[in-house]
Amino acid sequence: MDKTLGQQMLFGGDYNPEQWPENSWESDIQLLQQAHINSATINVFSWALLEPAEGQFDFTKLKKIIKLLTKYNFKIVLATATAALPAWLVRQYPAVGRVNPNGIQQQHGKRHNACPNNPDFQRLASQLVTQLAERFANLPNLAYWHISNEYGGLCYCDNCAQAFRDWLQVRYGDIDTLNSAWNSHFWSHTYTDWIDILPPMRTTDLFSNGKPVLGGAALDYQRFQSDSLLANYTMERDIIRQFDATTPMTTNLMGSQKDLDYFKWAPEMDIISWDNYPATTLRLVIRPCNTI
Repeated sequence: MDKTLGQQMLFGGDYNPEQWPENSWESDIQLLQQAHINSATINVFSWALLEPAEGQFDFTKLKKIIKLLTKYNFKIVLATATAALPAWLVRQYPAVGRVNPNGIQQQHGKRHNACPNNPDFQRLASQLVTQLAERFANLPNLAYWHISNEYGGLCYCDNCAQAFRDWLQVRYGDIDTLNSAWNSHFWSHTYTDWIDILPPMRTTDLFSNGKPVLGGAALDYQRFQSDSLLANYTMERDIIRQFDATTPMTTNLMGSQKDLDYFKWAPEMDIISWDNYPATTLRLVIRPCNTI
């Protein structure tokens, strides 16, 4: 058990009071306390509230939530809020949105929608995390930092294409070695220049059913995107460490999530977290055995 928690077992989950009226917060926390819940993960998707316009930070609501949780002796797992983009950010920097496998630039909406290799996303996320860490690193009831949320997904934009080529040059060293590893002589895929390598998407090397022409290229693209997202995680982690030398940090993994190489991620985390999504549609089918 971590020294910040003593022998206490945390019992709680994501808590998003900013999504409902403020006059209900305290009574809800009292009900949570009656249920013996003693911890709350907060601030997971609050970027738009924390920074309503570029460079204009407002932590009023977050401070109120923290004050109430502290009043009722809750341990806090504080997220960095970088998992969902504010509308103003996508409007000002539309290239921050991911490009999907069909080559379509995504606009504001959903979540986990930022290109991991976009320099504007990296810059703005770094600024937000710096502001959070400066203000909240010394909370007495801070149990963990929760970085972003449920990393995953792929982007196929021009920034990712160039970063992919750079990643491949480090991995393979020369183009002939890459051609050999990918069996690129198949269907005239032999590459003679790094610039010709594009992300495997439906406008390039994926069929409509999602199957790739070159399996090695598709696998390497997943490895590259996993490394790109891991670089986002370590970027935020290292910023927090400048202000908080001891509080453990984590992000939430998900079972056998195929987008990420969790064996590469785990050594970068202080504690491994897992989101459990039980299947509600499974049925047990019992068939009679044939008898002789």
